[in-house]
Amino acid sequence: MLKGQRRTLSPATLYLFQECPRCFWFAIKKGLSRPLPPFPSLPVGLDRVIKEDFQRYREKEILPTVLQNKISGKLAVNMPELLIYQDDSGYALYGRPDDYIQSSDEAITVLEIKTRASPPKAILPINQTQLDIYDYLLYENGYKTTGRGYLVYFYPILKDTLSFETSVSEITANRGTADRLFKNAIKLLGTTVPPERSAECEFCIWHSLLLNESTGTGLMWSDVIEISREIGESQLYEFKAPGTDPRHISKEICAFANTSQGGIVFYGIDDDGLLRGSDISLQELDQRLQNSLHSSADPYPPFLLSEKNSEDGLKIIIIEVRPWNRRDVYSYDGRIYVRKGTNAFPATSSDRERLYHGEPVA
Repeated sequence: MLKGQRRTLSPATLYLFQECPRCFWFAIKKGLSRPLPPFPSLPVGLDRVIKEDFQRYREKEILPTVLQNKISGKLAVNMPELLIYQDDSGYALYGRPDDYIQSSDEAITVLEIKTRASPPKAILPINQTQLDIYDYLLYENGYKTTGRGYLVYFYPILKDTLSFETSVSEITANRGTADRLFKNAIKLLGTTVPPERSAECEFCIWHSLLLNESTGTGLMWSDVIEISREIGESQLYEFKAPGTDPRHISKEICAFANTSQGGIVFYGIDDDGLLRGSDISLQELDQRLQNSLHSSADPYPPFLLSEKNSEDGLKIIIIEVRPWNRRDVYSYDGRIYVRKGTNAFPATSSDRERLYHGEPVA
């Protein structure tokens, strides 16, 4: 087994396999997972309180009030918190359902709790995959299943006072789909070469950057073209036209340095993604940025410069900003900036508090 390779899969990693096989391959085979976005603590707290409330009803052997007249059965007892199934390949699939409903014929249905800002308009693919896998795990562990799953949504409403409404969606769970997904994922993990990049996945290029698959930052000229034409500016990428004031670039560098993923500034590409080329040498831009950052940034942010050249001599300078170290908070001209979406925004008071506590905001 390769260093960093895991032998356990979960609903989240199998959904990643559905989304992008290449990202999945790197996460499991190389231990290079996608950067995690900020995770708010409020849903975690609500989830805990809801489960504690459910437990009170379980002891009374009745359904919680919020579920009565919406589903049939009762909250199951003596069910495992963790479901695990290991096939002959040595890979194990595990899942941790929120709860279980037991019907009158002893069949089990998984119940998942979701907190949202508003009622759901459609079932998300990741939730369908989750329920498929949970039903599959129950079956492989010898339980009689209904072949269904419940998604219970809690969302706030404001009438006379603040309260929560509940809606329940009953979903058909397909364990055959889960079985094929698990086996196809294992088959991919048996290969020694990662799948081709997806043109729709910007993280595929991010993996290349980490692995240094080519010179410099790991980006090739073809990557520069793809980013400029297909992906555009994003949470990870910023374009700067030739002649841009170094102070504006310095602000972007500090904003990227305050985010969990870091980012890349492409000097020589305008806002519309047009490849115009750099008007100065890498050494000259490096000197200008150093002057700007030494005089106005606190502390000095970590970044690397490289350049890519087309066959006809067009040159783009790449400024790679390392992901935030969760320790230093970078400011420019006395203000803290954070990259959010396609722009660098001044950090709010809430942003600053989280950053100083080592919590990412983007």
